[in-house]
Amino acid sequence: MKKWLGFEKWFDFPHEHTPAGRFMKVMAVLMLLLLYTIAVSAVLLLTGRSRNELATLLHPLALTANILGSPASTFDIVGGSVGQLVTKGMLFFHACVLAPLWEEIVFRMLPIGLVIFLAGYLEQILVMLARIFAIFQEKTGPVLTDAATRQPPNFLVVVCLASSIIFGIGHGSIMNLLFQGVTGGAFCWLYYKTNYSYLSIISAHAIWNFLVIFGIRVLFLFP
Repeated sequence: MKKWLGFEKWFDFPHEHTPAGRFMKVMAVLMLLLLYTIAVSAVLLLTGRSRNELATLLHPLALTANILGSPASTFDIVGGSVGQLVTKGMLFFHACVLAPLWEEIVFRMLPIGLVIFLAGYLEQILVMLARIFAIFQEKTGPVLTDAATRQPPNFLVVVCLASSIIFGIGHGSIMNLLFQGVTGGAFCWLYYKTNYSYLSIISAHAIWNFLVIFGIRVLFLFP
């Protein structure tokens, strides 16, 4: 079934399904995301994006804010304000506790779990279709391509890409694919590489949101 789910060729880390192994993978993903975010942010700043625009793109609560009808720009994290009625404690709770819990369920656990559950059925259906096409081709001549030898699609990769795209755009716009889209993909990879550990991805998500919200002024040298 692994060949149907994909991922086996993604960054061949050893599958150490231990607390220490998962911790190392979480730290590796966060470090790569940090370097990537710094690089992309620097490019955007050099190409004319303002720091306020960049901060809005990066804001981890943008998805929740958009769902609630309150744009992320109302949280002026560059200037140090988090909204008139939002304390830093509330911001921490929403960004580092609630957001990781529900977003990882909706965008990682549910779609990936559904694909894993249905993978066996999908494989049987495609094998059956391939045999039908093969029989049909045998009777009609070499009109159709040989479906029986065709490489099956990696369903898990497709679902994770779709989930990451929705996750990115849901944070505001196409531009958010540069940040939240990539972050969503990284969390999908982490979820797979930690043997579908929910604790690992919510921990990584919570730490990342904390770094973005409370470290953004230092990270990007904002005044």
